[in-house]
Amino acid sequence: MTKIKVVNIIPHSPAYGLYKGNKPSINWNTPDGSWVGIWGYDWPDLLGNEILKITDEFDYEVWQPDLRADRIYGYRFVNGLLHKSFPANTIKIILGIKTINTVSSQKMLESLEELQSRNLILHLNTPGCWLNNKIQKRFFRIPKVIEFHSKITTPDMEMKRLRSNIFANISYLKQHFCWLKNKKVYFVYNNSQSCSSLLKYNNIGIERIFMGCDFNFWIPGNSNELKKKFNIKDGTLIFSMTSRFNRLKQIDQIIKILTEIDKERNYDFKLLIAGHGEAKYENYLRNIAGDLSKKHKIFFLEYLLDENLLDLYQTTDFFISASTSEGGPVSVIKAIACGIPMICTKVGGVDDVLEQHNAGILVDKYDYKQWKEKFIEILNGKIKIRKMDREMAKEIFHWPNIAKKFISIYKKLCNA
Repeated sequence: MTKIKVVNIIPHSPAYGLYKGNKPSINWNTPDGSWVGIWGYDWPDLLGNEILKITDEFDYEVWQPDLRADRIYGYRFVNGLLHKSFPANTIKIILGIKTINTVSSQKMLESLEELQSRNLILHLNTPGCWLNNKIQKRFFRIPKVIEFHSKITTPDMEMKRLRSNIFANISYLKQHFCWLKNKKVYFVYNNSQSCSSLLKYNNIGIERIFMGCDFNFWIPGNSNELKKKFNIKDGTLIFSMTSRFNRLKQIDQIIKILTEIDKERNYDFKLLIAGHGEAKYENYLRNIAGDLSKKHKIFFLEYLLDENLLDLYQTTDFFISASTSEGGPVSVIKAIACGIPMICTKVGGVDDVLEQHNAGILVDKYDYKQWKEKFIEILNGKIKIRKMDREMAKEIFHWPNIAKKFISIYKKLCNA
C-alpha cells in the first residue's frame, strides 16, 4: 500500500541573520560564497519527528523557501523525516494601494505540481501569507491542515476591519473565495480568540492543539543546588527570560521595570536572559541594562539549547514572558514542565490554560504599572504563585500526545 505523504510547509526563509553566522551541523556552501543550512528544530520538524516515532504510516517532509538557496537542498534525518530547502526570491505584491514584500518559491510550487497526483496531505502554517494563499488557490483539491500559531485571522475577518487602505478588501475577497474553494480542510489553532470565524469555511474539523515540549526532558530540578553550581548565593531570587530579541517580546520593558524597582530598594535578585536577535536591538537592550549590569543583577546568556537551557530553567525561581504576540509560547510550556512559577502576559493561548487552572500570574500586555506591582509583591514574598498540575499539563503539552492528535487528523483527511 502506498504511504500517504505529508508535506509540512514553513512559508518563510530561515532567519540566518539571528544566528550570527553560526552554521548548523547540516550545511552546504553555495556558489556565491555563502551557505545554506538546516537546523531541524523548527516546529514542523519537531512535529514530524514525533509522528514518525509513533507510526510508519506516513512519509513526512518539511519544505521551506530559502532566499540563499541556488537549488533544492535536502537532508533526511535518521528518523526518516526529510527537510527540503527550495530556491526562493522576494517579490512585491499589491495589497490595495500598498506594495509589500513577500517570499515566493516557484521551484516549490513546481515540485508540488509533480506530487499532486499522489496520496498527499499539505500542512500549511501561518495562513494568510502570500505563499500559502498561492498554494491554497493552486492546489485546492488536495487535503490540508491549516494551522494558526498565534491569532486567528481569516479573509472574512480582514474584510470587516476598518482600514484606510480600503482597496485591500479586494485582495481579501479573492482570498475568501479561495478558502471556500478548498473543501478538505482541517483547522488547527492554539489561541482561541475568534475561533468561531473558522466555521464560515469548509472543514473536516476544527481543533485546538498547542505546540509542546518533551516532558521527559524538561523536568523540575533542585534550584538551590544549581545556584551553588553557578556561584549564586542562597536567597538570591532568580528571574529568567528566554526568547528571540525583538520588540514584540518586551524584554526592554522588563529591564526598565526592574531597574526602577532596584533604584527604589536594593532587592536581592538576578535577571538571566537567554536568546539572540538583531545586533542593533541587542545592543539597545545591553545599553538600558547598564545600571543592573554594574550591580551584577542582569546577565545576557546568548542562545541556549538542550542541557544548557534546561540548567537555566532549573535554576530559575520565577519565569517571565512579556510578549505582545505569541504562538504558544513554547518557553512558557517548558517552564510549566519544569514546575516553575511564572508571570506572563495574556497572549498566545497558553494563558487561557493557566487561567483555567488558576496558575501563574497573568498580566495585561501593556499594563506596565500592574507588572511593577506584581514584581514588587514577588520580591517582598507577599504573593504565592500556584503552579499548574504537571500531569494535567502533560496531557495537553507533551509531544507524543500532540503527535497522536495530528496522526488522527491526517487519517480523517485521508478518509474524507
